[in-house]
Amino acid sequence: MGIDAGFDLYPPLTDSDVDKCTWEAFLEEVKNEYQSDSAVTIDTMGRIEFTVGEHPTLSKHGHLFRRFSSKISGSHAQNVEVYLHEVGVIATRYFGYRIHHWSELSGGGHEIYGWKEVHAASAAERALED
Repeated sequence: MGIDAGFDLYPPLTDSDVDKCTWEAFLEEVKNEYQSDSAVTIDTMGRIEFTVGEHPTLSKHGHLFRRFSSKISGSHAQNVEVYLHEVGVIATRYFGYRIHHWSELSGGGHEIYGWKEVHAASAAERALED
């Protein structure tokens, strides 16, 4: 158990050239922002992983991205809340109204997607890489 927080992107991006370009620009800004941060890595599939909390991750494929979140309470939370906020600010600059911030702690905002849909999008991304 714990307290979750993060943001959902809704409506989701499409596989269009415009959305791909915007997503790639967003990822580049995140990479540049955290290039010297040892808690931020790029995995073999091109995803940006934050190795704090529950390892919130930004998908390489924007049309499959649904949520950036983590537990913000407990011994493993570390400073994940800072990353959730900062990446959320960057995401809002690129995607505006599509970014829906939420936190179980403050009661502010609610998740758009259920975990079933979030996990299905992650599975679809893994299938693309196989």
